[in-house]
Amino acid sequence: GCKKVMSLGIDEGFRNLEHLQVEGSGFTDSGLIAVGKCCRHLLGIDLEGCLRITESGLKKIMEDCRQLRQVNLKNCKCVNLEALAWMVFYRPSLRKLVPPSSCVSEGQKALLLRHGCKIFSCSNS
Repeated sequence: GCKKVMSLGIDEGFRNLEHLQVEGSGFTDSGLIAVGKCCRHLLGIDLEGCLRITESGLKKIMEDCRQLRQVNLKNCKCVNLEALAWMVFYRPSLRKLVPPSSCVSEGQKALLLRHGCKIFSCSNS
């Protein structure tokens, strides 16, 4: 919940980091880019309530973190639903995704599940 934290001083000491929770912080796309560059073995990231995260930062972390399995985007207001499909199709390792809002239709959930990723509604994350 540290709203003024926008990035982390990430260096080589973090390269084996597997899970990162920055929920409710002021984390930005540049913070995601820094994480992606250094933490290539990241398996899960919790970005719930990070209001400054956009598709641009998500695209970069998806490209860099090839083992990423879980992403929580609950209440990330700058991320749209089209970005979810791109994430699932681009990163086949993704298995659990909490969307920015609960307006994902059952048809959309079923399509993404066929690609191996379970989409959780915000209430059952």
